Amino acid sequence: MTSVPGFVRIVTTDGHEFVADEKILDQCDVLKKMVASESFEEGTTKTIVLKSDWCVITGKIMQKVLEYLYYRYRHTDSPEPIPEFVVEDDIVLEVLPVANFLGLNY
Repeated sequence: MTSVPGFVRIVTTDGHEFVADEKILDQCDVLKKMVASESFEEGTTKTIVLKSDWCVITGKIMQKVLEYLYYRYRHTDSPEPIPEFVVEDDIVLEVLPVANFLGLNY
């Protein structure tokens, strides 16, 4: 369980752990639903363990997903020009299926 209210702990398939602000998860359908409902264990423990037979989510890819969620949260409704979000060529093909699996609103 994460000890800081308003934050969620995310554990990837390769064991990397991240702590993310719960607000940013609103832009990610799957993660949002997992922590929003107390009928899911993740909703009560505020810990999401990403294990799936369909989609492997490594720490490297989850880091990029979280960077995007923070980027999107920061720039949504911004009156200033929005800078380009860069995804490195060597991971772009890994990020796309993960974003789709997580229901990332991009």
